[in-house]
Amino acid sequence: MTWFVYAVLSAFLGSLSAIIEKRTLSHIHAMDFSIVLSFAAAIYSLPFLFAGDWSSIQPFLIALIFCVSLLAAFAFIGVTRGLRHLDISTTSSLFLLGPFITALLAYLILGETLSQLQLSGIALLAAGIYVLETKHFFRFSEFWKNMTESKYTKYIFFGLFLYGFTGVGDRIILGHYHVDAKFYTALVQFFLAIQFTLIAFYYRGGLRAPLESARREWKMIFLVALLTTLY
Repeated sequence: MTWFVYAVLSAFLGSLSAIIEKRTLSHIHAMDFSIVLSFAAAIYSLPFLFAGDWSSIQPFLIALIFCVSLLAAFAFIGVTRGLRHLDISTTSSLFLLGPFITALLAYLILGETLSQLQLSGIALLAAGIYVLETKHFFRFSEFWKNMTESKYTKYIFFGLFLYGFTGVGDRIILGHYHVDAKFYTALVQFFLAIQFTLIAFYYRGGLRAPLESARREWKMIFLVALLTTLY
C-alpha cells in the first residue's frame, strides 16, 4: 500500500501548491512565475542531481527525458495561465480530468488495462465534473458551454493533455528503464530550468524582467517550488 500513500500525499501537496499558486499569480504574470519557479525547483533538486548514477543514463534516455520535460514546460504554462484567470473552484474541477486523460493515453499507447473498479472511479470523476460545471443536470449544452467558452479553460485542457503524455513518458522511463525516481525528478527540473531560460529570452528579452517581476513574491515562489518538487 506504499504506492497508495505516495499517491494521496502527492495529491494533497499538489492541491496545496495550486492554492498558493493562485494567490501568488494575482501579483505576477504567469510566464514570469513559471520561469522563476523552474529555477527555484532546480535548486531544490540539485542534491539528487549530483548524487544520481549518471553511468546508467544513456544518450537516448537523456533525449527522452528532455522531450518529456519540454512537454511538461508547455503544459505548466497552459495550466498556470488558466489558474491565474479562473476561480480555484473552476480549475480544481477541471484538474479532475487529468487522471482520465492519463489513463486513456496509457491504454492507447502502453496497452495498460483498466479494471472495472478503475473504470468506475473514472466514471465518478466524470460525473463529478458534470455536476460541478452545470446548474441544470439535464442540459448538456450548458455544461459544454461552461467548459469551452473561456479561452483559459482551453489553456488548462491543453496543459492537461500534455501532462497526460508526460505521465506516459514518466511511466516508460521509471518503469521500463528503471531510472531512480529522485534522480529522474532532478533531471526533469534541470531541463525545465534550461527550457524556461530559453523561453525567457524569447518572450521576455532575457531574465531581468521575470526576476524583477518575481522579486516581491520570491518567498511564495520558493514555497510552491518546494511543494512541486515534493509532489
